[in-house]
Amino acid sequence: MGPAPVYQVQTSSKGPEMTRLNVPDMSCGHCKAAIEKTIRQLDASAEIAFDMEARRVEFTAAADLVQVLEALKAEGYPASVAG
Repeated sequence: MGPAPVYQVQTSSKGPEMTRLNVPDMSCGHCKAAIEKTIRQLDASAEIAFDMEARRVEFTAAADLVQVLEALKAEGYPASVAG
């Protein structure tokens, strides 16, 4: 196993910027609720938006991106940073 991937989230003086993730296993309201709960456990004040059709999540949170990706994977929703 190689080194862990490095992810960067742009920040500004206003705080963290929006991060967009592809979540291919997100398909229903239950998935949406589980993903939202997972992100909010890391940052209760996170701003989260969902595009169910595109299976994409956009969020702004103070939580570290690697933590978010690991937590989503542990919940059964592996995600990748959308390009």
